[in-house]
Amino acid sequence: MFLLSSCDRKEAESDKAQPPREARTAISRSAPSEKSSTELATDSLTTAIGPEACFKAASELAKSGSPEAVKLLLDEATSRQDEAEAAAILDALSHLTSPQAINTLAEQSIRGKSPAVFKAATEVIADRADSDTVDLLTNLLYDRPAPADRTHKVRIVLQSIRNPPAARALGKLLLTAREPGVIESAATALGNIATPNARVLIEQALMERSDLTPGVRGSIQRTLDGVVLQSGD
Repeated sequence: MFLLSSCDRKEAESDKAQPPREARTAISRSAPSEKSSTELATDSLTTAIGPEACFKAASELAKSGSPEAVKLLLDEATSRQDEAEAAAILDALSHLTSPQAINTLAEQSIRGKSPAVFKAATEVIADRADSDTVDLLTNLLYDRPAPADRTHKVRIVLQSIRNPPAARALGKLLLTAREPGVIESAATALGNIATPNARVLIEQALMERSDLTPGVRGSIQRTLDGVVLQSGD
């Protein structure tokens, strides 16, 4: 009777546990062709024709929430020759929700040159910005030498914010900013938020900042007087 050595038995058992060689080869060949959901959404967007198809594909890509997806969406929107298709892609930015995506959108739109991208991005940021977004905007503001157009864009984005989670950083900016336009933009945003906490932050700035010019102080006071309190913190 032919007896297997211990090494031979282990080798035989290992062969039984493995799929046939042909199957293993097929698996190894097929794995690289598998694409992620982001890659599939990107392919769908780049081949989409017509506003409806572009919006659908761009929405799927936006839902991935990655910074890379934001850059792909903006690149595709600015490269489209058809204005309706470009507008549809920008409309899909409303599906961005993750903080990382919103911050990427803020930086890309402010550093970019497209007025259409900036307008669409500002509308999304207004409802999604949090304190990290305000900190990012502040860094862009004081990233010297900051071009005049960047400063102008940052102020526009700041004063559009109406999301309560951004209140803490806006209050800090209101207390520390030196430029009158930035101070007024931070106050305007807190007025948009209009929660009890936002109102307290505006009042605090009026009480603690003795360095405010009469014009800036008057602007902040008018913002405070116009606040209609909303529920929330």
